[in-house]
Amino acid sequence: MSVTSPILQAALEGDLSTFREVQLCCGFTDHAAAHYLGVSLRTLRRWRATLSPPLSALRLLAIRAGACPWPGWEGWEVHTGYLFAPGQTRRGFKPGHVMSVTFLHAQIRNYKQQLADLDAEIERLRAELAALHKARAFGAR
Repeated sequence: MSVTSPILQAALEGDLSTFREVQLCCGFTDHAAAHYLGVSLRTLRRWRATLSPPLSALRLLAIRAGACPWPGWEGWEVHTGYLFAPGQTRRGFKPGHVMSVTFLHAQIRNYKQQLADLDAEIERLRAELAALHKARAFGAR
């Protein structure tokens, strides 16, 4: 399910009547949903019967079902602990992959700096070579 799923979208927008459907999207039994939300089974059933679950509980279930409600994450999905880019159904990101992004960015910055340093060294050597050629040409006269 993606955030564009009508059920999950409605849940994120606060439609409390979607509570049971969103619970099923999570694959939760009543016991599992109550445990996940940190409430008693009686409380969970009362929420459903009276259509009065807290909005935070509904949104938490929607996120657990795969919705990514944050700006800039439209179309991203979470399934079985993997993060999937929009339109992808294979090769999701594990938490370790996401956590390594900052390390990879640091490596890229380091490599860019090394490249800039090497470019500067090449320019220095070219200037030195040009000066040597000029000195030799002047000495040959």
